Amino acid sequence: MFLLAQQTHRMLVSYHPRIGHLYVPNQKARIPHERGGYLVRTNAQGFRSDVDYAPQRQGKPRILVFGDSMTAGDGCENHERYTEHLGRLLSAEVYNYGLSGSGTDQQTLILEELAAGVEADLIILAVYIDNVERVLSTHRVSIDSATGRKLLVPKPYFELVDGELVVRQQPVPRERPDTGLAWENHFPSMPGLVMLYSQLRGVPVESANMPPITRAASDVMERLQGQPLFDQLVRFAAPRSWDDIKPFRPWIQRMLGFRPCSAHYDQPTSDGSRLLRAIIARFVEAARPRPVLLMPVPVRYYCQIPSAASYQAFFADTARDLGCEHLDLLGELARLPFDERKRISFPIDSHFSPEGHEQVARILARHIHDRGLLPAPSAKAPARGAPAAGGVVAQPRHARPREKYILGISCFYHDSAACILRDGEVVAAAEEERFSRVKNDRGFPRQAINFCLEEANVALSDLAAIAYYDDSALAFERVLSSAAAAGRSARDQWAAMLPSWLSTKLRIAEVLEHELAYSGLVLENLHHRSHAASAFFPSPFEEAAILTIDGVGEWSTASIGVGKGSELRLLQEMRFPHSLGLLYSAFTQFTGFKVNSGEYKMMGLAPYGEPRYVDRILQNLVEIRDDGSIRLNLEYFTFFGEDTITNARFAALFEGPARDPAARITRREMDLARSVQVVIEEAVLKMAAHAHRLTSASKLCMAGGVALNCVANGRILREGPFDEIWIQPAAGDAGGALGAALDAYHSYFGQPRRPASSPGSAQRGSYLGPAFSSSEVEAFVQTHGLPCERLEPSSRAARVAELLASGRVVGHFSGRAEFGPRALGARSILGDARSSEMQVTLNRKIKYRESFRPFAPSVLAERVNEYFDCAGESPFMLLVAPLVEGKRKPFSRGSSEDLLEVVRAPRSDVPAVTHVDYSARVQTVTREAHPAYRAVIEAFAEKTGCPVIVNTSFNVRGEPIVNTPYDAYRCFMRTDMDALFIEDHLFLKEQQPPWPEEGGAYDEWASVGASAPEQMTRPLERLFDSDFLPAVADIEGALAEAGAATLSPAEGQWERVDAAITYPRALERRPAQPDAFGRAITSGWSSPELARALAPVIAKGVRVVHRVPHRAQREVVSDTMYVMF
Repeated sequence: MFLLAQQTHRMLVSYHPRIGHLYVPNQKARIPHERGGYLVRTNAQGFRSDVDYAPQRQGKPRILVFGDSMTAGDGCENHERYTEHLGRLLSAEVYNYGLSGSGTDQQTLILEELAAGVEADLIILAVYIDNVERVLSTHRVSIDSATGRKLLVPKPYFELVDGELVVRQQPVPRERPDTGLAWENHFPSMPGLVMLYSQLRGVPVESANMPPITRAASDVMERLQGQPLFDQLVRFAAPRSWDDIKPFRPWIQRMLGFRPCSAHYDQPTSDGSRLLRAIIARFVEAARPRPVLLMPVPVRYYCQIPSAASYQAFFADTARDLGCEHLDLLGELARLPFDERKRISFPIDSHFSPEGHEQVARILARHIHDRGLLPAPSAKAPARGAPAAGGVVAQPRHARPREKYILGISCFYHDSAACILRDGEVVAAAEEERFSRVKNDRGFPRQAINFCLEEANVALSDLAAIAYYDDSALAFERVLSSAAAAGRSARDQWAAMLPSWLSTKLRIAEVLEHELAYSGLVLENLHHRSHAASAFFPSPFEEAAILTIDGVGEWSTASIGVGKGSELRLLQEMRFPHSLGLLYSAFTQFTGFKVNSGEYKMMGLAPYGEPRYVDRILQNLVEIRDDGSIRLNLEYFTFFGEDTITNARFAALFEGPARDPAARITRREMDLARSVQVVIEEAVLKMAAHAHRLTSASKLCMAGGVALNCVANGRILREGPFDEIWIQPAAGDAGGALGAALDAYHSYFGQPRRPASSPGSAQRGSYLGPAFSSSEVEAFVQTHGLPCERLEPSSRAARVAELLASGRVVGHFSGRAEFGPRALGARSILGDARSSEMQVTLNRKIKYRESFRPFAPSVLAERVNEYFDCAGESPFMLLVAPLVEGKRKPFSRGSSEDLLEVVRAPRSDVPAVTHVDYSARVQTVTREAHPAYRAVIEAFAEKTGCPVIVNTSFNVRGEPIVNTPYDAYRCFMRTDMDALFIEDHLFLKEQQPPWPEEGGAYDEWASVGASAPEQMTRPLERLFDSDFLPAVADIEGALAEAGAATLSPAEGQWERVDAAITYPRALERRPAQPDAFGRAITSGWSSPELARALAPVIAKGVRVVHRVPHRAQREVVSDTMYVMF
């Protein structure tokens, strides 16, 4: 646990001046793990326990146990540890003082300083045999969560001075020197024995970390997955008597990477053995008059390959000399059959498994019973290897819940996320980027899933289903159809994208089993149905029309549906490549912004321009029909095979090539942004009108990436034809995770729906991410030694308002994080909306972004119409409303290309939130949604008379919104922010110590992930030439001969959705055999001809991909690929 490399967003350990570190008190955290994950709980004393430790006995015999992570139970929940089993077996209280990352020196200090006054009948000291080295160290290695580098964490340690123990480094320094080395893997380098074992069980371990002697063998093992070779090898290497193969033993141990115990144990006078013996003696003395049982804990390799170890004599002699009890755990474990020994530890993690803890508890209980070490009568000791009375040792953490829990996930395209429901109620939802700190992270959302399970307090086994938001097989049909249409120019893209499709995206059930050890029900949905469900089910409407618009999902680019109660039906859809979202993305890329993240920038740039290209766009690029359906002129776009979405003809139409991202924005880009915005609005309004005619509904729900265009949304609300609209706050792919879960609950499981009572209430204001307690924040402060002020809750809002009114820029971190791309006060940077310089200051010195970009106002809901012409509430910042006339000031944009000059011109009473066209993206704030944030605005209004403040997301350009206290503080220190509030802690910039990192934006164009290795891409390129292109040519020829339609794109019109095809539906594991896999993937394709022709090609691709180990989930390809696929 000490070397978690931040696998959890929680702070698990906190600085302690005497011990070095302890667990954060009263913490609940779920830790990702090879077994799927486990829940950690700590008590008020800072130890892993479900109960607080009392000084006096509670009527039962009491045992105190001290140790490191083997005793603390890394990899296991509290109830699964040997200490809890021991308490049940002996009817005793057992207090577990185990501390991950500690040595016997720190454990001795814990006894002296934290457990000296605790009554006990027996004290157990569990010494991991590596401690003979650990007690010699002055630091432990840990990981910097932000940089991924190895740090040295100071610890107290002992020295022998003239035969006496002297403690050093107390108080423990807080400084953590950087080793300059990067952390290479989440798992430590392991001997070949464990490598072989993990390979055979399908657990990924990078071959670069393997001992050289086993690397080649490991590659072979990967191809022999599931074979009994490993067990046979270890059975040969671990017979009952090692004397049988004594001549071969050193060779076998070297081959398997076997690590003998430290040489200190062979040298009684060595520094390590002398120091460890002296520390144990001090521990025994501090425990008196309570008896001590000394139990050395072997490294797991000794358990799997039992042999005499020199440490055994060391501990036996030490216990005899000190007059304490001794238990040779290795000697007992070695008696177990091989099949039981190999399950004592996890395949990769070397800590005891739940089964290993049970075995240790039985051995301990039998020893304590037989030796009469407890004064009170104890339960009858179990026979060796036998379960406890009743046949059960482990007690479940809780009974299997009666509630129905469903986990929804979206991943592998962009904006990966996870969501969990309890009986249809949204418990938690979060984007993976908030945890990984990778902007728009598209990888598997393991950390977001971990958070959701933690927040719901459930295990994976408690889930009724995991719902995936997409039908990847249909999406793959579109990918290959597009490659077929592109012809030879698609060759590079084919080789780049195929590995992730064949190994990951088309194997969702297998990915879930591999990543989470989950083998339960998996459901898949249609992409736009997931969007539709995310829009309707959380809405406050009993019945509504549904409109979803994005780039593309499977084949659909837009859909119209209707929701009523717990029923949802899709009626019509528009099909690829005719896509409003892709049109907008094409202009985003052409104007020099990044696709899938720069669309906000282009929308913000639009008011600076004139719509002089509208006619050119409508006459050449896109036809918009009266029903909102569109048809793109594909002669201007390259949707597959090129690095850009647009081509030379597109550039000629707009008087030159695309803007380089580093180049200055010119009048052309401003006018292009304004022109395409006008076109988008026209199409969206017509789509909404068509949805109204089709459904006759008075209310509209929206989702999909285009639903984040708040200018178009505002026009729908103001101009009709709907009376009310509700837009999913996480309208992009992240919201698909929520929609998939909700659709599974209502449509697959047939559960009823309870409409929300007010806008946003079913989604809890979209505050669905993690929150951090005051004790966690205090642990962060103490660990880093940061100067701050602890505020009373009653004075917090007034203090924030005071700083804002004085012109300060304030970071605001409060409560649960937002789900979706907008900061709504929980993770926000705040400023004074009345300041004419605030927009420039925030953009240039805080956000490090383009000066033209506007900021949103947060306003008291009941006073919104004093400033904005806003029809109804806008809690999610998804509607643009004009400023009322009375708050405007005369202003002319002129023709200047100097955007900074335009931004600085005064134009209203609240210039920091007024765009150049007198508009604003409004957030109305109610007390129910976020009481703490509402209180800040109320205090500011009371102080200044203005109920409006600036609210922008708490991040800099290229960085995800902050998630944890550490993220917030780091962003605060890398910018010119003046103050930071993390819950009830106030940090003032002038009081903070220097920060080692320089400020500035992150590289938003950086690639993420790893490309396929060359030994894979070369065969895939040959497969493209030899099989794929000829297969496509044969299909086209056969269709032409039959007079049937060729593989041409859709016509760009609304098409009826086939109601006979039901979603969500169960997703089975794909066949492992390549030919069967190809047939399974293509069985549901819309083109039978394409399916028959390409199934054999897919099978060959599987053989190529599986020939070379490749575990990257995020291949590096062009933006075009990810706009489309």
